[in-house]
Amino acid sequence: EYEKSGFVSVVRDAPAGHDDVQIDVQLRPALVLTGHVLTPDGQPLADAYVAATMTAGGTEPLYAKTNEQGRFRLEDLAPRRYNLTAGTRSNGEQPRRTPWLQGSPTPR
Repeated sequence: EYEKSGFVSVVRDAPAGHDDVQIDVQLRPALVLTGHVLTPDGQPLADAYVAATMTAGGTEPLYAKTNEQGRFRLEDLAPRRYNLTAGTRSNGEQPRRTPWLQGSPTPR
């Protein structure tokens, strides 16, 4: 796996054998998603968890926690479609989906 902060990681397999192999890898810039979580009455929701899960599946969600103003920042996102969920959780539960999640994609 090839990775660098601020870029989408890439996995490449090398062929088996004893010969030298050259592998060319191009890392694409990652995306940042920022936003804030509000309660239904428009108040910031502090200490909420936000999860971004690729709609295509196959990967673990990325998580962020909101600050006192309900703001969050998810970094190192691949340019894909995501389902976002937000809310409070306990005992390791997934955040519940909420209709009041607001966010905006920000290129790095």
